[in-house]
Amino acid sequence: MARAFSRASDQYLSRGCDVVSTPPFSMAGWIYPVDTGESVYATFSQGWSGVLYDNYSCEWRPGTPKVQAFVRNSAGYGVAIATAAPTEDQWNHVAAIFTSSTSRAVFVNGGNKGTNSDSVAVGHNPDLTGIGCYVRIGDQDWFEWNGRIAEVGFWNVALTDEEVAVLAKGYSPLFVRPQNLVAYWPLIREGSSIDNMDIVGKYNMDDHHNPTDAPHCRIIYPSMPLVGKSSLRRMQMACEVSGTPKFLCDVDSQSKFLVSSVTSQPKFLGDVDLTIETEISDEEYV
Repeated sequence: MARAFSRASDQYLSRGCDVVSTPPFSMAGWIYPVDTGESVYATFSQGWSGVLYDNYSCEWRPGTPKVQAFVRNSAGYGVAIATAAPTEDQWNHVAAIFTSSTSRAVFVNGGNKGTNSDSVAVGHNPDLTGIGCYVRIGDQDWFEWNGRIAEVGFWNVALTDEEVAVLAKGYSPLFVRPQNLVAYWPLIREGSSIDNMDIVGKYNMDDHHNPTDAPHCRIIYPSMPLVGKSSLRRMQMACEVSGTPKFLCDVDSQSKFLVSSVTSQPKFLGDVDLTIETEISDEEYV
């Protein structure tokens, strides 16, 4: 199940560390926006706890109404604005790409790319990371999200337009540049042992004010041979059937692991040669 956040209840996730210190890096994930009349909602962010500035974030501004990749330092900010808005009350994919101090881009649903080339170099490396909030001085949270978030990945490279498009088609971050995927929070909640778990970099998040559960987005995960049983053991698969969450079996039980899509020819996705894909569908579950 995805994590559902309420702005009114000040709900968000954070961790007191940086996942990626400096550009280039990328942040991407699935969002289900619900507008409650606020001007800014933050999806994911990194910031420095010592000041109000020196932050990177991906934000939704309903009044615009666009998604933006935002970087701020003591002198100003640089903002890349997508050319289209996400659709409210349904799942959308967003990605913020920070290539350098003079280059950043943002995508909505695999396209609608916006870019910005203002020179904005932050003065301090981040020491806070947030999901569903904008983090800055003293681990303060700002611009909390309202709605759902799932399948968040951070990479220590600038993803290409084609790689972002793959993610927006519903492929897990594990398919795209896995050697550069430094953090991955599926945000599938099924018991406290895996709440907010980062299954790649172990940057597990702390929740604040008890975000709740909600049906997950549809997602295609790698099969067991590709990522290894040890990685997939730490998560369970969720799907959405008529608005009601249904869970696949624990992936430790390989005999019950469903493969709903098998390709006869390898395909090249983000430097990984794939022969088998495992898709969570809304018809197949156990």
